[in-house]
Amino acid sequence: MRDDEGVFSNLLEEEALRRGVGGVLEPVWHKGEIAGHRRKYSDNLLMFMLKGRRPNTFRDNASIEHSAQSGAPLDFAVNLVSPMRK
Repeated sequence: MRDDEGVFSNLLEEEALRRGVGGVLEPVWHKGEIAGHRRKYSDNLLMFMLKGRRPNTFRDNASIEHSAQSGAPLDFAVNLVSPMRK
């Protein structure tokens, strides 16, 4: 069963890459008829693949640690302010 999951995962990854890089053709309709096609790419699929393959570069959040010259931790406060509405 584990081998089947790996094969299926590989197929999903290949399809995501195909849609993200190669795109898929979608019909363009005009007055009820197909007038042509346009290629549509999936930025979302590419971003998910990048996050999975390079999480240190393409992560949603990050933390930064600062210390004083002596190496002691710094104490500070963050005040969040809501934007003013018109």
